Amino acid sequence: LMSDQMANGMTGLPSAGEVWVHYTGREYQVVATCRCERTGCPQVVYRELRGQGVWVRPLEEWLGTVRDSGHPEGVRRFVRKGA
Repeated sequence: LMSDQMANGMTGLPSAGEVWVHYTGREYQVVATCRCERTGCPQVVYRELRGQGVWVRPLEEWLGTVRDSGHPEGVRRFVRKGA
């Protein structure tokens, strides 16, 4: 998993305390990284800085790209703030 992402130029894994920006512009703080008990897949636990929600997302999605009508060419789902 990680070797494929590094080969695609996606360097830098999320770490607890870091702030990352979602492609929609919202800011999130990484709470922790973990593994799914059932699958063993790496996960990112994160919270919205201006809200009360806490979420878990597979690392592969976290580092992945989004393609939709607003971003047909693709855009990274999250980028580290200040990167």
